[in-house]
Amino acid sequence: MVAVSVSKELKAVLPGLTLSCIECDVEVHEENVELWTEIEQQISALAADETRYR
Repeated sequence: MVAVSVSKELKAVLPGLTLSCIECDVEVHEENVELWTEIEQQISALAADETRYR
């Protein structure tokens, strides 16, 4: 696993910043429209949820 850290400068500007990393093996296939639709929906939901805490 690769070590990941947040710099002191970034922590000072964004003290509530939370990062996540995923490590996995993948297989590359042609574009999957259903998968990208689901990904976009999840991103929108996360973004909407995040704005509640500002």
